[in-house]
Amino acid sequence: MSEKLRREQAKTKAKSTRAVIFSSGAEPACEIASQLPAIFKSIDSVDSVDELGALLQDQEMDILFMTMGPDTHRVLVALKTMPQAQRVSVVLLARPSDDVEDIVACMDNGADDYIDCSAAPALFKAKIEASLNRRSRLVDALVNSVIPIGISLMAERDFGNLLDTVLEDAMTLCGADGGTLYLRTGDQKLDFVLIRNLSLGLSLGGQQEPPIPFKPIPLYLDHGKTPNSDYVAARVALSGETIALADVYRKDAPSLSGPKEYDRKLSYHTTSVLAVPLRDKDRHVIGVLQLINALDPETGAVAPFDEAQQKLAETLGFLAASALVSYVEWQKLTGELTELRLVIEQASQRRPGGAEAPSDYFQGLKANVDKLRS
Repeated sequence: MSEKLRREQAKTKAKSTRAVIFSSGAEPACEIASQLPAIFKSIDSVDSVDELGALLQDQEMDILFMTMGPDTHRVLVALKTMPQAQRVSVVLLARPSDDVEDIVACMDNGADDYIDCSAAPALFKAKIEASLNRRSRLVDALVNSVIPIGISLMAERDFGNLLDTVLEDAMTLCGADGGTLYLRTGDQKLDFVLIRNLSLGLSLGGQQEPPIPFKPIPLYLDHGKTPNSDYVAARVALSGETIALADVYRKDAPSLSGPKEYDRKLSYHTTSVLAVPLRDKDRHVIGVLQLINALDPETGAVAPFDEAQQKLAETLGFLAASALVSYVEWQKLTGELTELRLVIEQASQRRPGGAEAPSDYFQGLKANVDKLRS
């Protein structure tokens, strides 16, 4: 098992930070501001999208509180178009009278979390700090881990090391007990490339590990007529969308025979699953990165993958796919250079003693080589 997988879970404390409240056409922001705990360096209030955009452009904000109201959905949509808003955690301030479906719709539209304003002050404060901690961990991981990983992936010229790095770094960043990397084959299957599992001490696939004994997963059944919905990875490969499941055995979870089949084979218990697609530059899914059983950093208990972990996995999946495509293109270029070099050598050997000037054909080949090298 790689040393990279012997991870240390960092504990993050919410720091004094800046907040802004958007009233969303509901009750005045000042009434909400009076309920917020004194963990903020400053709290600004705005009640229009233009004001909000100007404030985010002018000042560094860490968290945006939004009351539920008639403008909430419109503001969330507008935030997606503001580059300066991408670094801000968006938290809904909900009241008992707010409709649950409205809150869910807002979460689907980009809100990171919601807080019940009627909760006891201690719980209210704890929920805010938890939200800040999640965003802080995400930013720290992006700056200190994902960006350096992306740079190293793009420079990697060993295919085996490239794949190992993708899976092991994803497990480390997302606190996963297990992970599998699949690559899509030309005959519409997902090939098992790597399997890692910490609690089982399992390491299959790769250059120096035992081969994987599992057959590739077909993406279609019934001779290509029916999409294979028995496996999370197959669903992701076909839909191109990330899938996160809190518990694959829950009654309200999708019907999945795949995870249960592998649990029986490996004497394991899969609970939470996070699977992200690996796409090439044309948005085609070339593989799937699947993580199993997020571990709580304090208790070690299995927990669902949270939104920050999902964003990390998706970001790493994007970088991994780019690196894979870059590697394939580099291999192709290397092959073309080798072929041209052989042709040039053969043409050179046919020239009598170097007495003749290089032919146009020879010069053309040399020009092609120089072009490819540049």
